[in-house]
Amino acid sequence: MHATLQGLTSDEVSAMSQLVNTPQFGALSDTDKRLVAKTLRRSEGDQAVTTQIRELLDSPSYASMPAEQRTEALTKIQNMLVYGSFGLDPHAVELLATLETRIQEKFPYQSQETRAWMVNRIIGAFGYGESDMGDGIKWCETAGCLYGPPGPFNFEFSLKDVMISLGYTADDYAFLDKALREQSDAAPKNNFADLRHQAITTAANLFSDPPLSRSLLELESQ
Repeated sequence: MHATLQGLTSDEVSAMSQLVNTPQFGALSDTDKRLVAKTLRRSEGDQAVTTQIRELLDSPSYASMPAEQRTEALTKIQNMLVYGSFGLDPHAVELLATLETRIQEKFPYQSQETRAWMVNRIIGAFGYGESDMGDGIKWCETAGCLYGPPGPFNFEFSLKDVMISLGYTADDYAFLDKALREQSDAAPKNNFADLRHQAITTAANLFSDPPLSRSLLELESQ
C-alpha cells in the first residue's frame, strides 16, 4: 500500500483514504490499485473523481465483471479525466475515453506501446493525414502509416472507416471531427494544448522507437 500512496499530495491521500479501507478497494489487483492512485493523482484529489470511482467499485455490475473489464472501466475514468483537461465537449470526451479499449479489443495481441501509437495516430489523423497536409511533413514517414500495408487498417479505408471498424458510428465520427477541429482552433486563446497536434507528435515519438517501428511493419492490415 505504501507504494500505491507514494508521491500523492495530502489532498490526494485524503481522497485515497476514502477508498483504501473499503473491501472493494482491497479486492482490486495491484495493477488496478495503481491505476486508481494514478487517476486520483491526476485529478489532484478531486472529490467528484473519488466519488465516481467509489460508485463504480460499489456497483453490482462491477463486481460481476471479468478482471479485464474491471481494469477497462477504471481506465475509462482516467481517460475521461485526461481528455476532459483539453476543454472538449463532454460527449467527445466520452467517445475518446473508449478509444483505447476499442483498440485493445481489436488488436489484443499487440504490445501496449503499439496500441498507444494507434490511439495517438488515430486522434492525430483528424488533423494530420498520411502525406503532406500543407505543412511540409509526410506524416506516414514521420509518425507511421495508419493504413496498410504496412499500417494496421485496410488501405482502402478512410478515417471514418477506421472509426467504424472500431465500433463507432458515422455520427460519432462526424461529432469527433467537429469537436477536435474546434478544440484545435480554440486551444491558443483558451490556453489549452492542441490535442490533435499533441497526439500526432506523440505518435511520431513512439514511431521513432526502432522496436515499435519494426512491429508496425509486421502488422497485418485488418
